[in-house]
Amino acid sequence: MLFRNHPKLTCSGAPIWPPTLVGSLGEGDTFCSVDNAVLKNIRYFKVSTTEGARLMLEFACGEKICGSTIKLDNPAYLMPLFEWLKNKRGRTIEEIGDSKIEF
Repeated sequence: MLFRNHPKLTCSGAPIWPPTLVGSLGEGDTFCSVDNAVLKNIRYFKVSTTEGARLMLEFACGEKICGSTIKLDNPAYLMPLFEWLKNKRGRTIEEIGDSKIEF
């Protein structure tokens, strides 16, 4: 199944991919196209005992850096997703979304 369409990879019932990117822009800057952003880094972190864990993703679009966080409705899939995404560093959001994943 394609990653972007996987029914188990949701947050509040909505698909997690493509991610919403956040970053700061200076005067005259334009934000990059989501599909062209390249995954540079991914981290697994525990927010709190009540909030659970999340993934923090860092993307590059040209010289700009932006980020996103992923939280899942079913946290049991978060660590396997982390391991899967680590192998996708250097790929665009579009390429990752078009990749096959099985859980």
